[in-house]
Amino acid sequence: MIQREEIHGALARGYCTPENAHKEVDVALVSAMADEIFALMADHKALVKELVEALEDCLGFVVAHPQFTEDLRNLIAKAKGEA
Repeated sequence: MIQREEIHGALARGYCTPENAHKEVDVALVSAMADEIFALMADHKALVKELVEALEDCLGFVVAHPQFTEDLRNLIAKAKGEA
C-alpha cells in the first residue's frame, strides 16, 4: 500500500515541473491534498474488500464449473494483490 510520505513526495514533485517551478511550495496545501488522496484510497480499499468478500461467497455456487471457479479464484487473488 502506498504510504502517506510517498503521496506527499509525489505532490511536492509537482512543483518541479516547468509550469510550477517558479511557485513556492505550500506545505499545508500539499498535506491537505495528501490527506484527501489517502481518504480516497481508504474508501477504495474498503470497496475492494467488500468485492472480494462477495466473490468469495460466490465460490460456493460455482463449484460445478471448474474453469469459472478457477477464473473467480484468480480474480479474488488479483483483488487481494496476491497475483
